Amino acid sequence: MTTQRTIKVNIPNKSLLALKKGGYKMVIFRGVASLSEDTKSTVFMSVDASNLQEQNEISWNNQYYGFTSKSSLVCGGRVHASSSRKMDLGDVLTIGEDSTTLSVTTPNDSNLVEQYLLKVHNDGESTVCGFSMTHPHTSQPAQICAASIPGKSKASIMPLDRYMVMFTSNQGFDENVAVSHITSNSAIIDFNQHVESREVTYNYDSGLFAQGCDMDSMFFDPTETNGWLSNTWNTIKKAGKVVLNDTLNIVGKQAVNVIKEVMK
Repeated sequence: MTTQRTIKVNIPNKSLLALKKGGYKMVIFRGVASLSEDTKSTVFMSVDASNLQEQNEISWNNQYYGFTSKSSLVCGGRVHASSSRKMDLGDVLTIGEDSTTLSVTTPNDSNLVEQYLLKVHNDGESTVCGFSMTHPHTSQPAQICAASIPGKSKASIMPLDRYMVMFTSNQGFDENVAVSHITSNSAIIDFNQHVESREVTYNYDSGLFAQGCDMDSMFFDPTETNGWLSNTWNTIKKAGKVVLNDTLNIVGKQAVNVIKEVMK
């Protein structure tokens, strides 16, 4: 079963001109919870500021894919999927003993938490694997995370209904590129099962995001979570950098604890 999500990003004209002049791009990540420290977030979507307008609407379906890759998993490196299969939450992607063959099965498991996981069973040698979703513009699989997995082992992730939106002039933040940390403010946007769309406004002068179409967003208080929207500005100011997985997984620790209980 797939669900649709929409993020509307408003950019006042002055801010849009500044983003275009500075060669910025808008980058979107999908939050995941994982037990593996080797799991890295990958850029789900990247749009050059030259292709942005004052009102931008981005929609996609949460159709998942499991993939394997022969690429080395390094921060800043692009992960090329060599083979992939369509999956649903609760499915298991099995990598054959030849380390090439992929198959997807749906276990007959009534455990509620298991139904929210994407799992990999690797019967072959060590490899890089990960998960993708349908890209909003190309309708092709776009990666949300990747991990190195040892031979003869298993791994699980839980996709979170949480997204990170940021603007950056770092051209290395391109689609399917693995990223471990960020050094600029970003918006953490939460969805839930009753909401399909969220709307935010970005102000270049303040570097902050606000809910809705608030053109005075530069006055938004970043210390408040504002319900479903939070800015990462305070964390960056204190720590100097933000580990991306930690940022995306503000509620991820709860999900990880749940996974641990399931896998005991």
